[in-house]
Amino acid sequence: MRKTVGLFRPLRFDHLDLTAKLLVKYSIPDTFEILDDVLAKEFKGNEGRRKIINNLTRVWSGGKKEPSTFQKEVLAKYNASDKNDKIIYQYLMTSLAFPFFSETATFVGKYLKMSDTFKSSVILSEMRNSYGSAESVYKGVNAVLNGLKSWEILSEGNSKNHYVFKENLLEISNEFQLNLLVLVVIQNYVGDSLTIEQINNHASMFPLRYLIRKEDIVSSQFEIIEDRLDTYISILS
Repeated sequence: MRKTVGLFRPLRFDHLDLTAKLLVKYSIPDTFEILDDVLAKEFKGNEGRRKIINNLTRVWSGGKKEPSTFQKEVLAKYNASDKNDKIIYQYLMTSLAFPFFSETATFVGKYLKMSDTFKSSVILSEMRNSYGSAESVYKGVNAVLNGLKSWEILSEGNSKNHYVFKENLLEISNEFQLNLLVLVVIQNYVGDSLTIEQINNHASMFPLRYLIRKEDIVSSQFEIIEDRLDTYISILS
């Protein structure tokens, strides 16, 4: 089965922030209409603007669907947060909404374990091995990397093709975010479960400082399985 890229343009902090504020006040159709009016000042093409709005609402509500109970809880906590926590929520919810984003971030994290700089061409090569060589993969990788710049997680190096990570880690300080992180990592994993150690060291979460212990796992979405060697976490079906 062909894997879908989904991302059309970089997801910017200000656009995601506005979308989150609108979704707690308005219905999906009204949110689409307001976003269309706001973004029309910056993006002239109707089709391109529609794709941007679809991407923005997909992060918080799954696209054209009204937010679920879980998504409403995320939105409520998001809108009561400071900017650092908002970036954490944006990063985690984008990772949950777009497997392409999560996989790209995983490769970025793996390369950053070896060096604090990398070339975008290296990440593009990895993603083409996984998704093919279509133009959408090139656009998708650029969207991810520029989104990470928008969050000030990455900055440009000496040339446009180089990116730098200065290890300005965003610290996760609350239980809800920790459980959201666990959900994101396991949801994007190809297997059924992960150990707590694997979650604590997952490359896709490179911008975040966190430490998960068994007692932190409180969401009813998870099952905890223990054996003599490890503690495994899986998502209940």
